[in-house]
Amino acid sequence: MSALRQGDISLYATKDGGEIKVFNGEPVMDGGFRNAVYLSLFGHDTNLPLWMSEYMKKSEVPGGKFYTFMKGNAKSANNILKAEGLALQDLQWFLDDSVADKINVEIFSVDIIDIILKIEILANGETIFENKYQINWSLQETTELDDRTPVILEEVAIIDGASSPNFIVDANNNKIVGVSEA
Repeated sequence: MSALRQGDISLYATKDGGEIKVFNGEPVMDGGFRNAVYLSLFGHDTNLPLWMSEYMKKSEVPGGKFYTFMKGNAKSANNILKAEGLALQDLQWFLDDSVADKINVEIFSVDIIDIILKIEILANGETIFENKYQINWSLQETTELDDRTPVILEEVAIIDGASSPNFIVDANNNKIVGVSEA
């Protein structure tokens, strides 16, 4: 199959933005909605000019609200709820363009700085896209999570002054799968 029929070039998050996946000197292609979701959520800061802005009305430029909010506001319970709503707004075009009929957005606090953003997009009652991102609240780092990515939660104080272990959590279901004494 030619690269033109495989969809978009696959992007992945890095500490300083994003990179293109390459295998054996060829770009890896992604036929799903991964890039569309990623760019809608993390593609730009609404306070800065965007390359396509000169060709579109400001109201037509997709996304950016979630990213901009995360960079400019402190992490709090109330702001986590606001961030969920803004992520949903950034993905609203999936509903407006009839690509999907439902979008679920959830944010879980991992520790004092990090959160997990879970996105599920459904069409005709079936999941067409599902992914999780571990995000440093100030957006210094975003990591896509998959089946192989364990998440280490913050230390939890133990009664009687014992050492505090780190809990290792399965990225798919947020269940504790182990403990590390590190």
